[in-house]
Amino acid sequence: MIPVAERITIEFTKPDDRVGRKNDGHSWVQCLENRPTHRKLLGAVKHGVKAWVERAINVHIVRRPKFARSEWVTEHHHQFYDNPWCHGRDVADYLISRGLQASHNLLDFGCGSIRAGIWLIGYLDSGHYFGVDAHLQSLEAAVQYEIPLHRLEHKQPRFLHSGTFEIEYFRQTFDVILVSSVLIHLSETQVDLALRNITRALDPSGKLVVAPRLPLDEATLRTKYGLDLSHAGKQPNRFVDMETPWFELTLSKV
Repeated sequence: MIPVAERITIEFTKPDDRVGRKNDGHSWVQCLENRPTHRKLLGAVKHGVKAWVERAINVHIVRRPKFARSEWVTEHHHQFYDNPWCHGRDVADYLISRGLQASHNLLDFGCGSIRAGIWLIGYLDSGHYFGVDAHLQSLEAAVQYEIPLHRLEHKQPRFLHSGTFEIEYFRQTFDVILVSSVLIHLSETQVDLALRNITRALDPSGKLVVAPRLPLDEATLRTKYGLDLSHAGKQPNRFVDMETPWFELTLSKV
């Protein structure tokens, strides 16, 4: 049993977010019961209804396997992404190949259910991984399933639930801030707020690593946010048949 001191929790900037899970529309969870044989026909009917509901309203009803302690055992959260779960290893490998050190403080901005975080937490020294996300269900999957499954409690990662990018909550500057496939989904106002908060949290010698494209043109990034493009290139992936465009930005020296 994991000692209480090593249990990882989700931190909240807004106390009200602690109460219950938000209905985010990603999935329904339906638990199986040990049903008598004479109810098999009813089970078949329910299965048909389930399939019809899934098609009618475009959802995926996840069934918890028998004897499972957690809904996350189905690993439905692995399907929250546009490309395979294993791509997280490619993301981590890229950062390490570009100089990420175990002693660096890393912020995983939009960490989700730690597809890349699994590998980054294992690589970094204890207490050096920080994740923030607005999707509570993904954070729960990370903390309740992925962390204990991969025996990463001793690495003491920290997770923050925030819909307004309140990364100053950590009271920490970061050597690397990873923003993979996040900014492209935000509105113009959200991108502005995100970049302002990111630049304030970036260590003077640190770098912002973005994929798959820059959120704004280079001139705007430089004049409005003080960010200079220091590296750009495509990285072949080991597990996914595609190349990922990566962009690295640093704080302007002037």
